[in-house]
Amino acid sequence: MMRYAPIDTRSRQNATSHHPGTVNTDPRTILKRPCGRIVGALEGIGHRVVTAAGDIHSNATAVAVARQLSGARPDLTIVNVPVWAFPHFTVLAAQETSGAVLLVSNVDPQYPGMVGMLAAGGGLDQMGRLHERAWGEVEGQAVLRQLDALARAGAAASSQLRRRGRGARWPGSGQ
Repeated sequence: MMRYAPIDTRSRQNATSHHPGTVNTDPRTILKRPCGRIVGALEGIGHRVVTAAGDIHSNATAVAVARQLSGARPDLTIVNVPVWAFPHFTVLAAQETSGAVLLVSNVDPQYPGMVGMLAAGGGLDQMGRLHERAWGEVEGQAVLRQLDALARAGAAASSQLRRRGRGARWPGSGQ
């Protein structure tokens, strides 16, 4: 059984749009769209998805959300970075998880998620945490195929680690 846990990371300062002509009544609505699309796309191709109760916007929420999701023992933790987010949020969250980590971002120039994802990836590289990165519109077949393949790979690797008695601990997971 494949499980996946999406986590949204973002900086509260950057949770609103500052582009002229953009009307934004609730920034949480805009920022939840990418996560909801990822969940819908993965469920649409048969993956079981576990989602976080909240988003990550501070050190404390990074740890709390990751610990909550870690209890579900997902095969793959997907960290959705829809806008700029401080990279240490992702590092703190990754330290609380034991399975594979995938960073995902949009390529929408209105929301600098790609920059946040690259910064988060750099932080994970520095701590030696294995991870993958994917970007683009999840509705696109290439991105959806990549997410599917990575979810399946995470499930296979977790299964092997559990059979070997390693409890699905990935290098650099901190657990």
